[in-house]
Amino acid sequence: MAEEELNPNEDAPETEPESGPSILSKIMIPLFVVGVIAAECAAAYVLLPDASQTQAMVEEVISGEDPTDKASGEDEELTEADLLNHFEIDLGEFDVTAFQPISQTTMRITFHLWGTIHEDDEAEFIDLKDANAQRLNEQMIVVIRGANAQDLADPDLGLIKRKLLDKVNKTVGKQLIKSIIISQFSYVEQ
Repeated sequence: MAEEELNPNEDAPETEPESGPSILSKIMIPLFVVGVIAAECAAAYVLLPDASQTQAMVEEVISGEDPTDKASGEDEELTEADLLNHFEIDLGEFDVTAFQPISQTTMRITFHLWGTIHEDDEAEFIDLKDANAQRLNEQMIVVIRGANAQDLADPDLGLIKRKLLDKVNKTVGKQLIKSIIISQFSYVEQ
């Protein structure tokens, strides 16, 4: 019977050595990462506002309105009494030249700036405007020089008006100007 014992070198069933992680486990990690990214994209799509909603929120903040104060479904238009109590105030004429190094062009922008203000705030605004005249001029120039050709070509000049309104009110320290009016606007790119 001793001869019947198996020699460990002969006729032993061969086992395959461990070859590392299986294919299934190699695929699971990338699938998990893709799943997490897809879930984040879906959450962002559902939760983040679209461009028109973002613009509406920005306009509300700039105009000094609290978005939570809105009545349900009511359009907020100025009544005739409100329009009678607001008038235009001259903020100055501007002639700005800005060099664009990327496109090797020079922009020349000329405009007259007006703001609408409530009649009760006129005296206070004039005092603040006179006290901050040079800073106001500087901020207007900074906004215009920072504008790109697309912003300047917009027929409504919406983005530029919002930026100017924000800068005027921040410079004087109060939300006195309600809207910006740009007249005699000229933009030439050379």
